[in-house]
Amino acid sequence: MREPGNQKNLEFKPKKIENCYAKSYEINGEKKFVDILTHSVITGQVAGKLKNFFTEELKNKILNDNIDIISSLHDIGKANPYFQNKIEFGTKTDIEPPHNEITEATLKKSFPKIAKILGKHHGYPPNEIFSPEADVYGGKEWNEIRLKILKELENKFNKKLSDIDNEIKINVLAGLVTVSDWIASGIEFEHIKEYERHIEELVNKAGFIKPIIKKGLTFKDIFEFGPNEIQKNVIEKINDFSECVIEAPMGIGKTETALYLAYKALERDEANGIYFALPTQLTSEKIFERFELFLNKILAPEYKFKPKILHSNSWLKETHISEEGSPGHSWFDYRKRGLLAPFAVGTIDQALMSVLNVKHNFVRSFGLLGKVVIIDEVHSYDIYTGTLVKELVKNLKEMGSKIIILSATLREKEKKELVTNSKINKLPSSYPLITHTDEENVGFIQIKNNEQKEITIKFTDIEEQAIDICLEKLEQGNQVLWIENSVEEAQAFYKKINSRINKQTMECGLLHSRFTKIDRMEKEEKWLKYFDKKSGESGYRNNKSRLLIGTQVLEQSLDIDADFLITKIAPTDMLLQRIGRLWRHGQNDKFRPEKSMPEVLIITPELKEIFKKPEILGNTRKVYSKYVICRTLEVWGNLEKITLPNDIRNLIEKTYEERSELDMMERFKKELKEKSEKLRRFALINSSEGLKSQYDNEKKVLTRFSEFDNADVLLIKTIFFNKEEVKITFLNGETITLTKNKDIKNKKEIAIKILQNMLSVSEYISPKPEKSDYIKKDILKDYIFLDEDGIRIAIVDETGELKSVSGDKISESYNLIYNKNIGYYAQKARDYGK
Repeated sequence: MREPGNQKNLEFKPKKIENCYAKSYEINGEKKFVDILTHSVITGQVAGKLKNFFTEELKNKILNDNIDIISSLHDIGKANPYFQNKIEFGTKTDIEPPHNEITEATLKKSFPKIAKILGKHHGYPPNEIFSPEADVYGGKEWNEIRLKILKELENKFNKKLSDIDNEIKINVLAGLVTVSDWIASGIEFEHIKEYERHIEELVNKAGFIKPIIKKGLTFKDIFEFGPNEIQKNVIEKINDFSECVIEAPMGIGKTETALYLAYKALERDEANGIYFALPTQLTSEKIFERFELFLNKILAPEYKFKPKILHSNSWLKETHISEEGSPGHSWFDYRKRGLLAPFAVGTIDQALMSVLNVKHNFVRSFGLLGKVVIIDEVHSYDIYTGTLVKELVKNLKEMGSKIIILSATLREKEKKELVTNSKINKLPSSYPLITHTDEENVGFIQIKNNEQKEITIKFTDIEEQAIDICLEKLEQGNQVLWIENSVEEAQAFYKKINSRINKQTMECGLLHSRFTKIDRMEKEEKWLKYFDKKSGESGYRNNKSRLLIGTQVLEQSLDIDADFLITKIAPTDMLLQRIGRLWRHGQNDKFRPEKSMPEVLIITPELKEIFKKPEILGNTRKVYSKYVICRTLEVWGNLEKITLPNDIRNLIEKTYEERSELDMMERFKKELKEKSEKLRRFALINSSEGLKSQYDNEKKVLTRFSEFDNADVLLIKTIFFNKEEVKITFLNGETITLTKNKDIKNKKEIAIKILQNMLSVSEYISPKPEKSDYIKKDILKDYIFLDEDGIRIAIVDETGELKSVSGDKISESYNLIYNKNIGYYAQKARDYGK
């Protein structure tokens, strides 16, 4: 710990303001500098331009009039002897304090909230603050220089600084300041002297171009089909909202309903963009295709920022936010950067990072400011994630963002916690139901649904019997969906059944999260078209029968239409979601096999067998609570048919209604309660504003609770390296060359290709991190963001086995394998080869 009063001032005496430097650069071997005042003014002017991106209501309520001068002050802490010695002469010292800490110390007494905003613009607030005149900050004379810079900036912006009046603004404004600094740092040094001409160009390059919305579009204009009964009610009865919860059956068009509500908010200039948050990366990428069509309809032709560049890798290519958003840095990742885009589709995880104690959480808050945030499949999150979702919804409402929550199977208790309005006492029990609130009122739209679908329910506790039934259904020409509860079980089943199908007339596929991005995209493109709403008209249903095996990714947000469903037992809400993929689109009915009917086969042990031997549930007991599984079996066990959507509300509430228990059910309930409380506490600790996370590495701060952290793994075929370059060949044969090239466009394209060949797996079955200098410290770090663990990289040999690049043992306990059909899997070393 540094002591505030025992450091002598450096011999480097205080300088004139114009000689206090913020940045350095080289031109033709000559070192040049950008002074603090110039960089500060550029940053302040960028902030002023960014403010114009938002609605008038947000400008008045959240975005401070002084945001330009506030942002300009972010680097005044660089006026200290340590930093100036370092930037001018390269002199480094162990006692140098962070300049954001000095900035906060300088302003803390007069402007405590502004000081707090500026103190964390590098990701976290400082650990300790001393007097602004402390020797560790350069003493009284250096503090006077910092105060002189403040006065100069007040003159430059013709404003007198005053503190902000609202705690809610701190995170949002901290995000705006940080993004302004990133953008301002992107100005080419040859433009420094005439920077005012380039401010708007800088902001546009970063993607902040206010949307131009076509006015007066009807639902049919946008989606090319008329609204159904639920959609009509929403359109006619909701003119304004701060929060809207849409509970409606699977396949009823909740996505289009939410997008139309978002369009109306944009049309009224009550929002400045949309963030569509989904449970998984797979679902978010499939929703994007529909989202892009929607954007093409609602955005005016003169809007420069075309939707095609808003998605994933294209977004990285087309936007620039200086060094922090460049290849090799932490924000070169569309999952993060997407939050800053006017329109984006992504996972819920990045939005949840705004309420967790991770580095730059406030940048994510700023990214969500004033947007319509659509949260899909809200029922599918565990207790830990669900607690964070509630905190997110609360923060979004305070920030002036609009929230739309979509679910087919939301419990009443959960909804009451999500709809934060004190006027809600009792909720209607009808279904479908739309609940909408504004700042003062709450309203309900109860809709009678006349379209009913009867589903036949069958059970088996013998997997071999399920396989026989599956093969029989395939022989009849059905498109069959088989959903397992874990990747390992899905892989094992695929290997078991794929060898038994007739390859001439049948086809079998596997879809889960453990494929490289490039392989997964190829699989999605191939398999989801076989099961979509147009699969009958396109002829795919007639040329072969197909079996698609997968995990929970197949139950969430994907527009899949199967003729027959086989599923492992899961909680009622998840079962209903899976059944929602069955006979989903009427337009495919005439293409279904003659004997086909809406039918689901549930693979489950009997209740009494679970009581005797809970491990009989296999991986299901690791994914879902044994208590909820048993309650589900009680509700479903004697069912032969269900009618949707009529039975949805009743099935959900019966499964989750509170009651006292005996014997094994009492034990299972106690386990669930203890784990639930643990997860809630854990979520609240991780999102507590007063506690800094123990991790600087956000990958280790969970948005989903699991026993193990996840790790990103890069899979390659070969790697060749020397001091000048690294050559990598990927599994598909494509080769890239990494050099110390300064061509940013080329770097981005290579970095994107690297990202496409990565996947995320549980850390315990991942390769050990490669920490060799040529990987961790040299060329590769210019393309990939490397945290303190280094990168996990593996060579996949001809047999599919993963090998270490450096020749070390890749894993102590597992043989790791990658197969393009099966994905990434691990076998315990002692079992390998059996």
